Amino acid sequence: MRQQILTFDLVPGQKISETKLTADLPYGRTPIREAILQLKSEGLLTVVPQSGTYIAKVDLQIAEQARYAREQIEPQIMRDALTRLTPADLDWLDNLLVEQATDANETATFFARDEAFHQFFYERTGHDLLWRWLKDLSKQLDRFRWLRVASQRLDWQALIAEHQAILTALRHDDADTAYRIAHTHLQHMIADQMAVIASYPDYF
Repeated sequence: MRQQILTFDLVPGQKISETKLTADLPYGRTPIREAILQLKSEGLLTVVPQSGTYIAKVDLQIAEQARYAREQIEPQIMRDALTRLTPADLDWLDNLLVEQATDANETATFFARDEAFHQFFYERTGHDLLWRWLKDLSKQLDRFRWLRVASQRLDWQALIAEHQAILTALRHDDADTAYRIAHTHLQHMIADQMAVIASYPDYF
């Protein structure tokens, strides 16, 4: 259900029925109720008194705070990765970017490859736990980013070019340039807000 919210299979404002979920899913009422409580605590569901439970709208203030956290952390992660990356690692990342460009019109695949690019650096530097923490923090940011891709407001060629520029800097042992490009790249994560809101006005 969380994934359905993050990918807008369940859309903001849609009413959630505990009774219907219990009937539709192979789980008992107690696990369903616990899942709903968890999603409420994550800000993905909202309760309207005397009305019901609904999919929460995208909160851009929370999204911006998550983006800021990543901006402060991730460039240093990429800098730290420099001494750990092998030629095979860089080749794998290059191939990932080629695949991402090929899948630019497939929102789910493009988004997954973008996530894989960033996650790779956390894993290579031994910061898997930090990545998981940031992902927990970034649910609203990820929802916005998903809509930005789906609305075709994202300049995917520029995004991939920034990824490629980071890799080029790392190939040349230029940690400072990789840091600077990563910093700028993460600033762009929540760009095009007005255009995305115009495409999905009921989601914000």
